[in-house]
Amino acid sequence: AMLALTLAALAAGPWSGHAAAEEPAWPALLAHGLHVTALSLWLGALPALMSLLRAPEPATRAAALALFRRFSSL
Repeated sequence: AMLALTLAALAAGPWSGHAAAEEPAWPALLAHGLHVTALSLWLGALPALMSLLRAPEPATRAAALALFRRFSSL
């Protein structure tokens, strides 16, 4: 239920912005909605990744560092 509510809130933003002014509106709305969703997922993953960088096991930290480098380039 929380995921559906979050996705609905993210999808509502494009309807009130410049994407809704395009004709036809659906491609711009879809692109903007996907962009905002991707940004949210990226930002939401940062705390989990940061916690892995502080893991006590060296192997976990090394794997997290490699993942962090790849993640940051996205």
